[in-house]
Amino acid sequence: QYAIPIGGGDGPSRPVAPTGQLQRRPADFSLGRLFGGGGATDYWDIPADLQFQLLQRYRELAEREVRLGRYRRAAYIYGELLNDLNSAASTLVKGGHYREAAVLYRDRLHRPLEAAQCLEQGGLLHEAIAIYETLERYETVGDLYSELEEDELAEEAYRKHVEACKQRGDFLAATKALDEKLHVPEEALVLVKENWRNSSLRRECLLKSFELMGRLGRHDEATEQVQLLRGGLFPSNLTMPVVEGLSEVALTYPEREVCDRAEDATRVVVSKAVIEEQGLNSQLFQILEKLTPEDRLLPRDTKRYLRPKPVKLTRSPSISRRPPPNRGKANTVIAHIKKRGRLPGSVEWRCLETSRDAFHALGTSPRSEGMLGSGKPGGVMLASGQLEDLTRDHVIRWPERETEGRPVLMAVDEADRTTTIHILANTLTIQEPQDSIDRQIIAGTPGWLKANTFGLASCSGVTWAVEIPEFSLKGFDRSGVPLANRQLLPPQDMVFHTLEGERSIVPMHAREEMVYIGLGALLYSVSRKNDLRQIDVGGQILSIVGSQKYTRPRIAAFFEYGGVVVWPSLGEGLVTALSGELIHPQGVFLRDGALVIYSESGWQMYETARGRLTWKGDIEGITLTPTGLFSTRNPNELGVWNEDGTIVIYSLSR
Repeated sequence: QYAIPIGGGDGPSRPVAPTGQLQRRPADFSLGRLFGGGGATDYWDIPADLQFQLLQRYRELAEREVRLGRYRRAAYIYGELLNDLNSAASTLVKGGHYREAAVLYRDRLHRPLEAAQCLEQGGLLHEAIAIYETLERYETVGDLYSELEEDELAEEAYRKHVEACKQRGDFLAATKALDEKLHVPEEALVLVKENWRNSSLRRECLLKSFELMGRLGRHDEATEQVQLLRGGLFPSNLTMPVVEGLSEVALTYPEREVCDRAEDATRVVVSKAVIEEQGLNSQLFQILEKLTPEDRLLPRDTKRYLRPKPVKLTRSPSISRRPPPNRGKANTVIAHIKKRGRLPGSVEWRCLETSRDAFHALGTSPRSEGMLGSGKPGGVMLASGQLEDLTRDHVIRWPERETEGRPVLMAVDEADRTTTIHILANTLTIQEPQDSIDRQIIAGTPGWLKANTFGLASCSGVTWAVEIPEFSLKGFDRSGVPLANRQLLPPQDMVFHTLEGERSIVPMHAREEMVYIGLGALLYSVSRKNDLRQIDVGGQILSIVGSQKYTRPRIAAFFEYGGVVVWPSLGEGLVTALSGELIHPQGVFLRDGALVIYSESGWQMYETARGRLTWKGDIEGITLTPTGLFSTRNPNELGVWNEDGTIVIYSLSR
């Protein structure tokens, strides 16, 4: 009751002359004191070391009060003694004091969405509806009115949601609302058929139209639609969504005749695209292989067709060629399993990054099935844990955020004792408030990241984002203030297309104050001071990895076959070619600079030193097929993970 506020509260109060005695205040949370009714305040001049001790003690006391279930006392410590209003609000929510938490969120933290969610959680639905309407979240408004059995108001809100979706070009969401909320599938079908070409999610809209036709029994209409697509009555930039949609219809439509026609139409459209050389052959052939998995010769034939001629690097002012490394005497590196773990839940894990001694994995889940409750939609899943103990982990989830067919981007940055994780899933934006894994980790999608971001990387307090179709590179500080804005010029023959289940992602790597971007065969390097350079590496860049911080910069760019290693600090950028025998390679730099590469032909290790790439041997003992690789702080450790959530750390004996 006599504690001295340390957090620097900004509420108005009346100072009094120092008396040498501590002021007494009730140890209970009070909105009145926070909003200007604090009364007299006696300001004390406290040494910095003592302030630190008080802060530490206050937080220990707050944690104790939470453990004891005395949430108002904990909120008093957070809000009045520490001026940590976020913790005060979340503590009030945990204690069931929803109205007071909502006032904090709305009036002091200026986060109306969280305020509305608090009121909704507390059953104060009409008050929550008023805030949701100001935020134009009409679908949520309709859901709440439906819960209140006010059907006319619910229908009005759903109609507003449909119109808002149509205005911003989100025809898939508008169609789903008409079908699932307003229960007018005929109207939904008309909307999606007329506008699927204008949507950013063309494949999903096309599939939704066939789903509705199948459910409504309009098989003749579905057949007519297939025939129109078979005739190629669409622009060339719609080839991939059309082929993806037709192939899915061929496998899932409820009428057999429509399936057969869709399968035939898929082959016709693919053939036309290959003849016209639209640059989509690899993805198109993958779809054909899925249509006929029993055809064992088709994968062999398509790989033979796709295999390019060997690419030779030519000398230019910006590139210095080194011959590919020659394998000397046969050598073997043995991998021993050091740690093994598995991420929780039925989640497709998309990417994994490390920071300090922790890992952060991002995935998507179409349905919750036990994690969020049976029958509920899933969304983005973020798991974080310690590399020292892979058996322990924490999961953050954002329910009701569908990500089907959308790319997932994650950039991890660490500074002081804070790790910031920026997440983007195409048009999906994870709204504040952001859940946190622990006090030192902040995760979510900041408002200054645009939905058309297709490349993301963070390091040293700067987040770099590539926006498409502008091909602009922007660098932001942690507050979202832009530090750099450069225009990138991609090669004229570069095609930015849609892949199966996700859209193309621009390969990027950030280290210290530099960022490296791959566009076609061009490797860009941009500094925080806005310097921009480019190197033609002679092959289509599919992924980029870099050496660890505070080591000599080395960048590896991988192609479909082979790749290059670049030493940016040596002259104008020394480039060494990797063997073209590496098929679909992926790699990682270990702590000591060694480069580990996995390809369809197996595992290899290279030494990178003084501008030379030296083959050290094949790696034996790794049985896990990787989705991605990572390194740890230990020089001889390699981390491997795959999309089912398995994580293994190997110790390498050279």
